[in-house]
Amino acid sequence: NAVAAYVRDCGRDVVIFPAGLEGKFSLEDTWCAGLILADLGAQELGDGARTAKLVCEQIDRHELVNTTHGKRLQNLGLHGDLAFCLELDRSSGVIIWDQASGWGALKR
Repeated sequence: NAVAAYVRDCGRDVVIFPAGLEGKFSLEDTWCAGLILADLGAQELGDGARTAKLVCEQIDRHELVNTTHGKRLQNLGLHGDLAFCLELDRSSGVIIWDQASGWGALKR
């Protein structure tokens, strides 16, 4: 909800890019993009956005432990980190990319 609220407050169009993992498709990133779109109540969606929204609607977030990255975190023993990542609305902060510096900054 924090990301959707930030986007609504900005009053501008937004493009959501699921980051992926090592240049490959990432189910959990696509799921998250779909959740943001659902929270925004987005109406005019391209095919990629529609796909992300469908992924979010059809896959329970707890199933994301079985993704490539989810399994990687489990194999590293990062079960607590994985559980934390699956929590919704844990923070009111949003990381915003600063084009000039190339770094992200936390906005609340």
